[in-house]
Formats: sequence, C-alpha cells, structure tokens
Amino acid sequence: MTLARLAALARPHRAALLLLMALTLAESLAFLALPWLGGRFAGAILGEGDAALGPLAGLLLLALALAAALRALVGVISGRTTARLLAALRRQVHGHLQALPLSFHQGHTQGNLLALSTHEIARLGDFLSQTLVSLPSHLLTAGGAAVLMAGIDPTLALVVP
Repeated sequence: MTLARLAALARPHRAALLLLMALTLAESLAFLALPWLGGRFAGAILGEGDAALGPLAGLLLLALALAAALRALVGVISGRTTARLLAALRRQVHGHLQALPLSFHQGHTQGNLLALSTHEIARLGDFLSQTLVSLPSHLLTAGGAAVLMAGIDPTLALVVP
C-alpha cells in the first residue's frame, strides 16, 4: 500500500488522529518531566539543591497525575478512532468484494477473503491509529532522554545508544 493510499484512508479521521498525536506529545513531555523532577527532589532530600521539598513534591505529583490522565484520555480517544477507522475500512472492503464478479469469489477460498476483511483490516487500522500517531511522541521521548542524559553526564550519553 502506498503512502498516498494510507493518507487517503486517514483523511476522514484527520482531526481525531491529529488530536491523538498532540495528546501523545503532551504525554511524552509529562513523562520526560518525571526524571528531571525526581532528580531535583532527590537532590533536595540529600541537601544538594536549593529547592524546597514541598513545591517539588507537588510538581512531581502533578506531573504523575497529568501523565496518567493523558494516558487514559489517549486510550479512550484511540479506541474510538480505531473503531471508526475500522468500520470505514470494512465498509470499503465489503463494497469492493460485493462488486467483484462471481468468478473471482469462486477462484478464491472463503478463508482468504475472511482474513482480508477482518484480520488485515484490523492490522491496518491499528497501524494508522496507533503506530503512526505515536511516532512523533516516541521521537520526542528519545530526543528528550538523550538531552537529559547529556545534561547529567555527557560521556555517558555518548556511550549509551
């Protein structure tokens, strides 16, 4: 399947997919804040920092709550978007299969057509609504982790891939 065909399949669900992408990026930022805040909190406990424990603990709990809320919201919206996308794909495949001549159906086994109209469509829907949507988030997380590691220990950041 070409990239243009994938884009055409995703176009009717563009708003939901973009919302999912934005929410997963926000979730990544919240998760990236956790080790930084945790390090500052641990430093404050050990007396190495000048930050107060109370505000740091509050920020750490806020970041945890935000990350959990975003994860739940992404799960709900992703489920709904996947269901709508799968329904549209199945309607297209069903209409196409119905339009094919009888000789096509006689030449193919029922199991192959059933697998196409169920399993393969589900895989494609998952790819569009989960894999592609979360790609920017994963790249942000990897880049953010590399920056945080470089801030902690530049030599270690070069050694760890």
